[in-house]
Amino acid sequence: MGLSNKSPGPIWYDYSDVTLEVIFDLLAGKGDPPTCLTTASNDPPPTDSPTADQETAPASPNTSHPNADGVEDVALEKAGSSGLPPAAPSTRSSALGDFLEDILFDRSKPKTALPIGASPGEGSSDPPPAPERKKNFQDLEAGNTQWVKVLKEKGSEYFLIRGDQKPNFLWIGCCDSRTPAILITKQQLGQIFEMRSIANVFQSSCMSSMSALEYAVNALQVENIVVCCHSNCGGIRAALKKDGPPLGGVLDFYLEPLRAQLYSDKHVLAAVEASEKAPESIKHDSEGIAEATAVISNVLEQAKSLARSVTVKNAWKDPTRELNIHCVMYNLSTGKMVVSKDVLRNPNCPKA
Repeated sequence: MGLSNKSPGPIWYDYSDVTLEVIFDLLAGKGDPPTCLTTASNDPPPTDSPTADQETAPASPNTSHPNADGVEDVALEKAGSSGLPPAAPSTRSSALGDFLEDILFDRSKPKTALPIGASPGEGSSDPPPAPERKKNFQDLEAGNTQWVKVLKEKGSEYFLIRGDQKPNFLWIGCCDSRTPAILITKQQLGQIFEMRSIANVFQSSCMSSMSALEYAVNALQVENIVVCCHSNCGGIRAALKKDGPPLGGVLDFYLEPLRAQLYSDKHVLAAVEASEKAPESIKHDSEGIAEATAVISNVLEQAKSLARSVTVKNAWKDPTRELNIHCVMYNLSTGKMVVSKDVLRNPNCPKA
């Protein structure tokens, strides 16, 4: 695929036409890239900051699903069963190659990147340094003191939050320290009710998961559930290693259902088999394709698992209840969320 041959300087993308389904097609070497990926740009795209009274509309549904038993994995069906890498570089634009590297293969980051705090144009050939690892609890305490001071100086309304919380989103994300929901979506305290687990897994047999879902849906009356996966997911990578040494402790038991789920998906299985047979020259790319296929497969499966839950099914019995389930993938390389066009909605609600 030639994904490591990047031009110098930071590359910027407009993801307006990119969905999880588009990525699935690209992983299988199908379809043409969206127009936003046919040319590369070294200039950052213009940003329009929404005003306070503007709301972010959920992605338009491609299909409506009566319940989890009728939920079809549209993206997986579209992707086909080949599990093969995308077409050779000669048939793909350099911008598309850069995009695939950014969205899928940020595990080793052997590419040009902006150092932390740098402005566009100040790119370095070396990867940005990792944030300093804090060793002492006092660092958190000092950070909190500074945070409160800055917010008070700005006249922030953070500290006016009293009484009941009224979020309209339940966010089910990974425990990864780089994926905090309110930060990556630029929301404020009280706007997202968050539940996190390794590899953003929702288990109906887990009392903690079910309690969070029940409270969000029944007590908080959220109208949107967001399942968020991310690139470079250690949980997915560990689950793909069937023959690796045991991790020890509870993790092996936790990952086993996830591993079984992934290997029951013919697309994941095909991608893994292709990566195992790949020559060393494209080994890294092939492993990245398998990992990305598994990441997206998992987030779509977790959404269906939520739709099968008693809590969601009961909520959907109410024809006046709006309750939507969204899937997104967060890209650690760019900070951008890629959204699935397929939203699971209440089939009995006329507004859905």
